[in-house]
Amino acid sequence: MVIKNAVLSTDYSKSPLVTFNLSDTHLLMRVPPHESTYTPIQAPSNLDIYAPDTYQEKANLGILSRNLLNYSWNYIFKDLPYNAGTIMVAVTLWKVPIVQNKINSLLNPSNLNNIILSFSDSLFRDNNDELIKQGDPNLDEQLWIYPKQEEDLHSYNVNGNNWIRYKDGHPSMPRLTYWFSNAITKDHLINVGINLTGFLDEQIGSPEGVDTLLERLIQEFFEHFHIQYTPETLAEMELYK
Repeated sequence: MVIKNAVLSTDYSKSPLVTFNLSDTHLLMRVPPHESTYTPIQAPSNLDIYAPDTYQEKANLGILSRNLLNYSWNYIFKDLPYNAGTIMVAVTLWKVPIVQNKINSLLNPSNLNNIILSFSDSLFRDNNDELIKQGDPNLDEQLWIYPKQEEDLHSYNVNGNNWIRYKDGHPSMPRLTYWFSNAITKDHLINVGINLTGFLDEQIGSPEGVDTLLERLIQEFFEHFHIQYTPETLAEMELYK
């Protein structure tokens, strides 16, 4: 693995602490200052996750969602006078109608996996089926990429918070979106979407070097992201261990 130009880490110790109280489930994260032209999103610090008017939209499978945070910031090279790339982080709260989706609790890892797979399927399968029917000769370059089976979902444990990790997106995208999901009650979960742009092979040194770098940047963000569950949630989690 070749690293041609080193990229500096973000100094999270100097970044503002952002907190959300979600009906006694607490999210705490260090978030660097926003560095993009779009308007950042940051929801109020106290939200009643059981109140219908908390949610902004209704998605597939009857899922209600609320944007909690949408920020982006840049990374710079150690020895070059320009940016290496940009990270965009979106944190979203979901309320999942578990009865409608025939599950008993998202705190059951199997049920959480099923919701992720079902939601991804509802987003992408129809588009892919239509492309297959059309018989596009460049089908591999047109089909959306998303998790289709449990083997496409991976455990990602940081700070004692066990996330489910996966990727989705289109082959035309420079890089797929990284997703991380974590249940906070039997019918609520937190999704974190991460897009990384820039970080080019020719600047970093090799594809392997880029992969290692991106994993480092994601790890650093999650090392400064904490979930404090309610006692009731912790007790139910123990049932599925």
